[in-house]
Amino acid sequence: MESLPIPLPDNSGRERVFSDLPKLPRRECSDPLPLTVTESQIDVNRHMNNARYIARLFDWLSVRLGAAPVVSEIQANFLMGTAPESVLTVSGGETDGVWYIEESVDSVPHFQAEVRL
Repeated sequence: MESLPIPLPDNSGRERVFSDLPKLPRRECSDPLPLTVTESQIDVNRHMNNARYIARLFDWLSVRLGAAPVVSEIQANFLMGTAPESVLTVSGGETDGVWYIEESVDSVPHFQAEVRL
C-alpha cells in the first residue's frame, strides 16, 4: 500500500503544543549500537514506526544503566524516515544528569532525544 486508504483530517488550524520548543543541537555520542531495521518495524509510509525509535532509546539506556530507565522528561525529535534494511546506529551520552541519544544512518541523524531520569 503506497498511502493511507482514507485522507487524514486537516489539523492545521489546531493549536500547537510546545510550539516554541527549540530543536536539539547534535552532541558527542559514544557506545554505538548498530541495529538493522526489519520489515516488522515499518509503518504504512514504508519507514520505521516512530514508536520504535523510542523503544530503541529505552533499550540503549537500559544497557548503560543496568536496568530499565524511569524517565521523568523526554524531548523527541523525529528528523528523517528510516527505510527497511537500513542499519540504524543508536548512541549517546550523559552530561549533568541529562542524556542525549541519537539514532543515525551513516552518521546522518534520523532521531534525537534528550532524556531526564
